[in-house]
Amino acid sequence: DASPEYFKCNGNVPNNVFGNQSSRNSGDGYAGIVVLHSDNFREYITQKLKATLINGHSYTISFYVTLADNSAYAIKQLGLYLSETKLTNGNNHVLDEYDPQIEYTVGVIKDKAGWVQIKGDFIAKGVENYITIGNFHVDDETDKALLDNGDYPFSYYYIDDVSIIDNYPIFSLFPTLPYICLGGTARLQIVNSSPSNVTYQWSPTV
Repeated sequence: DASPEYFKCNGNVPNNVFGNQSSRNSGDGYAGIVVLHSDNFREYITQKLKATLINGHSYTISFYVTLADNSAYAIKQLGLYLSETKLTNGNNHVLDEYDPQIEYTVGVIKDKAGWVQIKGDFIAKGVENYITIGNFHVDDETDKALLDNGDYPFSYYYIDDVSIIDNYPIFSLFPTLPYICLGGTARLQIVNSSPSNVTYQWSPTV
């Protein structure tokens, strides 16, 4: 079995066995995982969140990736999955039974010099405790490209700057009432809790 690597500054950053790459924004280091190999071999990064996500809140989720210099393959489907319990992939099998809530869809990520952001919004159910990053597709369903340079016959990406930002609750005013008659009244209520320093303004239109 194999496991993800953590590359730390003043140790194996920027130079390591997979290539040469500095951490993004001069951080302490970055992680690295195999996202495509023969026989659906995969590695994933899994981390428990500091707190369970709040039901109904909208979160902006982001992480950065860059392809390692020695990778012979580049892929598109790098994603992030939020779960209630920790995911495990015994014998490094692909976790294709899960559909990542955040996934890159623009194209194959071939950049070996800069960091590419993967970003998306997610509305929590209030049970999310873990994040898992990797490729959740089998080999045949993974969009990939064979590169001219790369000594290792697989795809390996560095991962850095993972963030989850709470955008506060999303409200749906009058989901079944499209309008209010002139002179009518309506009661507005914020169901979800919000920070005390947030203000709201009602701007009716006629």
